[in-house]
Amino acid sequence: MRFKASREQIILGAAILLAAGWFGWSLVTRYSPAGHSEQFRAPTLALLRAGLALDSAALARLDVSPAAARWVLDRSRSDPELLRVLEAHLEPSGVRHNRDHSEVTFDAKGLTRCGPWPLTVYFSGLPAAMRIEEVRSGCDPQSPP
Repeated sequence: MRFKASREQIILGAAILLAAGWFGWSLVTRYSPAGHSEQFRAPTLALLRAGLALDSAALARLDVSPAAARWVLDRSRSDPELLRVLEAHLEPSGVRHNRDHSEVTFDAKGLTRCGPWPLTVYFSGLPAAMRIEEVRSGCDPQSPP
């Protein structure tokens, strides 16, 4: 018994295969493992270092939103030890992409007073021209380190 496919069936089959491949690839790239988040480490370290130095000129040179600059300066004044530990032991733990936005979670050795992610940084733009939009921490600034 020979199966003879019509032109429409072939086109439909190819379209289904293409859609399934695109869907699978989008799932893989949307929830990438930590290895894909290394590109976000350098700008996050630069943000932490500028904040620790209370260097608003360096923050102005970095591509960060006013809210992110305010967060790192406020944290540097209220809880500099947190920023020091983050800066010394920052490790990307995961990234989630949504169009041209990325949510990157970081971990750091020695932070026992924090939730599952001591630092979450929200980026906009593509890796070649990223901007830090927002920074959040799962650490309580009032607790001793």
